[in-house]
Amino acid sequence: MRSLLVALLLLALPATAQAVCNPAWRAKLEGPSPVGFFAARFGSPVAACAANELELAGAARAIVEPDDFYGNIRAAALLAANVTFLERGAVFGAFELVRYQTVISSVDATAIETGDLSLGASWRFAERETFVATGYVRALLPTGRGVYVNARPFGGEVGLAAQSRLSASWVASGNLAGLSTASVSEGPSDPRFGIAAVLGATFRPTHGFGVLFELDTQLGYAATLDHLAAGVGVRIHEDRRGLELFVKVPLAGRERSLVTAGLRLRYDFDVALDRRLR
Repeated sequence: MRSLLVALLLLALPATAQAVCNPAWRAKLEGPSPVGFFAARFGSPVAACAANELELAGAARAIVEPDDFYGNIRAAALLAANVTFLERGAVFGAFELVRYQTVISSVDATAIETGDLSLGASWRFAERETFVATGYVRALLPTGRGVYVNARPFGGEVGLAAQSRLSASWVASGNLAGLSTASVSEGPSDPRFGIAAVLGATFRPTHGFGVLFELDTQLGYAATLDHLAAGVGVRIHEDRRGLELFVKVPLAGRERSLVTAGLRLRYDFDVALDRRLR
């Protein structure tokens, strides 16, 4: 027991000069992907190391069941941002500027409108030379127009993100979160609760290029095993700008999606702020 208390105390000590989340580490080639199975990045992993950044992204998800003559394709253009405060804190959000969704069945339906909004905050509570842990909360707000008719789903999420340097070329990342959704309507609210976990490893063979491998699972939300998915991502960065592509495929569970994918352009404005302060 004494050893455990000492270990926790050491983790809580202030960061050293070579801490994980210093500017050199925030090369945008490490950490988890933002790809998930909910709207506006709700339920998707959160990076343990936050930075001041702005991004324009695209997300897509497809359910294709030709035997049942059913298809559901959803695509969205997102504007996302992350702003740090007090060195260890951050606020972040993602808004679906445009969401396109079409359902192909005996009766087809298509909607093109603004989508949902997610807002969150994080706090980096433990940081050492090769390890960092961050707690976060996030809310899902049904701001979409034309998407919802008789019910509007809200969501809440509490999670833990961690990141560790394994070697000069490999970095491990992980997320564990509890999430919940409920609808506001004249009928039942249909409350749901689930646990999500993501494990990832990033390989950086050279400067400005990284490859992410990821395992994603969710339990208890709609079934005992909602999904077990495998993902891969490619990151290309130069200076403070980056291009990233991620693909995630469900392997088992109730999830009906054939694939979910994300593309994003990122800009880190830490340097721009530093120059203005000078």
